[in-house]
Amino acid sequence: MSQLLIQNPDDPTEVCLVDSLEGREGWTVLPASDADAVVLADRKAEMRRAVNFLRDRKQDSTAASPIGRIQVDEKSKTKINGLVSMASLAKQAGEPFLDSKGNPVRFTNAEDERVPVDADAMIAVGIAAGAHVMNCHNHAAELKESIEEAASLSDLEAVDIEEGWP
Repeated sequence: MSQLLIQNPDDPTEVCLVDSLEGREGWTVLPASDADAVVLADRKAEMRRAVNFLRDRKQDSTAASPIGRIQVDEKSKTKINGLVSMASLAKQAGEPFLDSKGNPVRFTNAEDERVPVDADAMIAVGIAAGAHVMNCHNHAAELKESIEEAASLSDLEAVDIEEGWP
């Protein structure tokens, strides 16, 4: 037996899919075409939530940069931002970008390699981290547009939310 799309007579905004009308006397059975629309809308909502989950996971993983892959989780981005600020200030003052002991700064990338960076290189790392997050959000927005444009379940199934992430 196929499911029925029914509407609550006391609250017309309450619509649900059920297997039978048992216990729902007075509810209105809506046309089957409306049921298809509800199923499509529910599936679209599920896919949007999945895209948000993937976006958050991808943006907090690793990113390509001029010094190799870098970690871009929240803690790492905070450290990168601090180092970029220090590099910018050193560059602005015409000073070398050095650590607290006066040595060249070495940044640990995602491969656990300590890479020497000057001010320009550190700023480029910050730009790479920011671009990675922006690209994740842009890709998520494109996927959500494709999800919204889907006119049927088969159109929706053609949207591959796993592919294309930076």
